[in-house]
Amino acid sequence: MILKLITNALAYGKNPLLTRELRHRTGLVYTVGAYLFQFQDVNLFYISTASSVPGEAVHGVRNVLRGFSSGLTSEQCSLWKDQYRSILVRTLSGPFAELNFLSELCRLYGRFFAPHDVLDELNTITVADMLRITETYLKDQNLLLTIFGPHPVSVDLST
Repeated sequence: MILKLITNALAYGKNPLLTRELRHRTGLVYTVGAYLFQFQDVNLFYISTASSVPGEAVHGVRNVLRGFSSGLTSEQCSLWKDQYRSILVRTLSGPFAELNFLSELCRLYGRFFAPHDVLDELNTITVADMLRITETYLKDQNLLLTIFGPHPVSVDLST
């Protein structure tokens, strides 16, 4: 749930970090998104962009990820939790969507969840939890870079 919350903070809701920094502030990308695919034994988290300056966009993404921890406050964490809670409530509002969402959780974790269990778990997430996940998984040495495009791109990853 913590990585889902971080993914949401980076790319969804009001004023997501990646969009704000890479599209609105610097204009480095046309689009940007963060995605999380979860399986029982592994997660796949990735960030996708479309840019005419991919090298600069890569550095911009890395800067956002590096700065994520330093900008994390309890107020910001609460705001992101409120935004994600709204998404969850909308997701759980229809019976078909609720069934799909809860069956996915059962597949991932091997147990059944009631809708209130999911919301209760979200309420327990702290800034320390988000920092732990960010500092464990979103640091440079744990990231894999893949660039797709029509032109050869050289990106200096040492900075």
